[in-house]
Amino acid sequence: MKTHQSIKLTLHQKQLIAYCIRGFSHKMMALCFHTSIKTIYTEVKNIKYKLGLHHSAQIPGYALTHGFTFDFEGQHVYYEEELIM
Repeated sequence: MKTHQSIKLTLHQKQLIAYCIRGFSHKMMALCFHTSIKTIYTEVKNIKYKLGLHHSAQIPGYALTHGFTFDFEGQHVYYEEELIM
């Protein structure tokens, strides 16, 4: 895995990670973003590469240990105190 400080994520990538944390499937993400499943697969693949991960299932664990948090009720996801979802 790459060091947390060297990784620059776009807002869209942070949003996709937030959906991964909440357990959304690729199909559900595609519906939310009004795009194709293939586009979501490509974007998630790019996120995994950027984070140095090998499997999509690793994204939530990585995110929750590197700056992503939930509010008390689990309704919103934050990255370094910035509201993402």
